[in-house]
Amino acid sequence: MESKFLHHEECPKCGSRNNVAVYSNGGRHCFSADCDYHVNGETGEEIQVSTPSTLHMGGVVAERRGDTGVNTLDSTHGWCRS
Repeated sequence: MESKFLHHEECPKCGSRNNVAVYSNGGRHCFSADCDYHVNGETGEEIQVSTPSTLHMGGVVAERRGDTGVNTLDSTHGWCRS
């Protein structure tokens, strides 16, 4: 199942103003450098992630494509940074 980025919001863990990405399946992830806040979109459970280079979002995956900065989401791969 594909999920789409909806908007940014404040992080309840580190307090960053708009670094949490919110996805259509309910998944959330903070992209602040030292924050491990992540909510699994399928279970709604908060989990810790150790590194933003590999991120599994409960069926949601974001992949940065080239220099466009556009993130695409699918259910078969992990988070990739280019």
